[in-house]
Amino acid sequence: MTLFWFTDFQTHFYSLSGTPAQPLKFMIDTGTKNTWVTSSTCATDACLVHTGFDKQKSSSLTPADKPPNKVDFGPWGEMEVDYVHDISHLDLESEKRLDQRPLTELCTQEILIMLATNYSGEQFKNLLADGGMAIPSEFDEKATALPHALKNGGITKFEVCSFYTDPVMGTGVCRMGALDINRFDENTVQWIETKPNSDFSYLWCVELDEFTCNGSVVDIGTGKGFNLALDTGSSFFKGSNDVITKITNAIEGSGLQRLSRVLHSKEDLHKYPTLELNIAGTNYELTPEQYFFKVGNRWELGFQVMNGLPPDMLLAGSIFLDTVYCAFIREEEGVVLLAQPKSTSQSFNIGGTNWINSYDSKLYI
Repeated sequence: MTLFWFTDFQTHFYSLSGTPAQPLKFMIDTGTKNTWVTSSTCATDACLVHTGFDKQKSSSLTPADKPPNKVDFGPWGEMEVDYVHDISHLDLESEKRLDQRPLTELCTQEILIMLATNYSGEQFKNLLADGGMAIPSEFDEKATALPHALKNGGITKFEVCSFYTDPVMGTGVCRMGALDINRFDENTVQWIETKPNSDFSYLWCVELDEFTCNGSVVDIGTGKGFNLALDTGSSFFKGSNDVITKITNAIEGSGLQRLSRVLHSKEDLHKYPTLELNIAGTNYELTPEQYFFKVGNRWELGFQVMNGLPPDMLLAGSIFLDTVYCAFIREEEGVVLLAQPKSTSQSFNIGGTNWINSYDSKLYI
């Protein structure tokens, strides 16, 4: 099963949920263990900028055998949620847009969803999506993880979620249940066991051996015991104040003059250094064009302080993950595959059919 999404520095796709179907925008999020969506009953500023799911309008919704609860999202804050079961609509046969086909021609998959009835804060408010589809590294009977639901529902055989990004087109492909061997260079494949963090056991953490700026090691404590958390639900690199300050100071101090974190001309990017992340003996290079992101008419450095993260962790969002082909595989233990992606001209789809909804998001089986 393959989903196509628009990146916008956050990995997300459009889905149809409930009966009649309500269009919603979801992150595909390896940084959480719960699938959630904004409820139409939430009236906070952070909620009102998103489309809410109206449970009163869905005849297929049933309450779950769980009382309303407050759910801790770590450094992001917490949500008040109601637990419900409802269906997602999937098309396994046609290339027509979903709004051009009756729902009776589509298959459905029930999933446990948290309806967020109350949340606040700038981090939630600034999300591009209305909710998140969870891809956690650990099995949790209380979790609402999409790959687990798809496997239990017989749509996929394995709990695998793989990502390919085309930075030129601004789109990407997320394949559930399998790898797409035509989208990465097999000679560059790394299979890396995850290193669970005791405080964030649901995160996909691998050991970061070194972080270098312009060829010099940045002393953030990398090596044995230092976690690089791979989070498709985030855009930037995030870490504690100490970790991010050391990295940004290294970047800003790498030139003949002190460099700025905000640029107003793309031409100035050439003044900035190349960064490298050494993971399991392989160096992954990031150019200034990759670790700066455009906001309006300016370019900003893609590193942010996130209070609540431990001092031995750097969280890597799409600024890094969009440069590699990556797959998250959960059996008894979590494993991450990293590889160099093939260019669009080199890659192609394996046989199957496409699903296209009214937002031109596609599902590939």
